[in-house]
Amino acid sequence: MIAKIASPGDTGFQGLVEQAGIELNRAERYHVFVSMSVIDFSQLADSAGTRIPEFTERINSIVSKVIRGCDYATLLDNGSLALLFPETPRQGAEVATRRISELARKELRDVIGEVTDTVPVEIASYPDTAGAKTMAAFLKEVAHR
Repeated sequence: MIAKIASPGDTGFQGLVEQAGIELNRAERYHVFVSMSVIDFSQLADSAGTRIPEFTERINSIVSKVIRGCDYATLLDNGSLALLFPETPRQGAEVATRRISELARKELRDVIGEVTDTVPVEIASYPDTAGAKTMAAFLKEVAHR
């Protein structure tokens, strides 16, 4: 199964928000994990300048190599990448998110130059109290970006 990846401006983000709500309800009902992360690639996207289509294509390629077919991903208009990981604990989401971030830093060098800054990442999971936000609060925040 191919990972579901949406680009900015299409209905993919709304689909991810809807699917996150469904997965959160399912996680609560069946006592399974669900995790969501946002990787803030906005500074990298700004650095891409006129090469933003190539930047987007590379991010999509990286994501499709890392996430599973049941996961969801969408690029937000601000250059951030939102990821939904059904039946995945926080630790699994952290591993996948870190891999995507590291691959992006390496594979985008020729598009944006050397990346020396840290790429900000946020993660929320259910049921998990390790994070500062609940999954529902995180989902609302991401939906309003």
